[in-house]
Amino acid sequence: MTFPTCCKKRLASLLLAGLFSGLSAGAYSGYQLPPTAAKVIHANFPKARITHVGREREHGAWYYEVVLHEGKRRYEVEITDEGVIGEIEAKIKFTDMPPEIRAY
Repeated sequence: MTFPTCCKKRLASLLLAGLFSGLSAGAYSGYQLPPTAAKVIHANFPKARITHVGREREHGAWYYEVVLHEGKRRYEVEITDEGVIGEIEAKIKFTDMPPEIRAY
């Protein structure tokens, strides 16, 4: 399938605009992170950059699933509208774990 030149130019400009516009006001992937939840995320991960916000239902409760990047680290945080963190996921190297945990 080939696109007309006008469509290619428009698509390229939209992609570039998306890359350079930055993410603002807590809206990512179509979901708006409530102000209370955003404050809790930023208080606990002040240097992290939010790259995705989704919604999921777990055990009858709705959570926002927030993906954060801080340097080379990636976190997934489940948080309620009220700012209650339900879960934090992060992958770490075995060697970065405390010796007491590695010995277990």
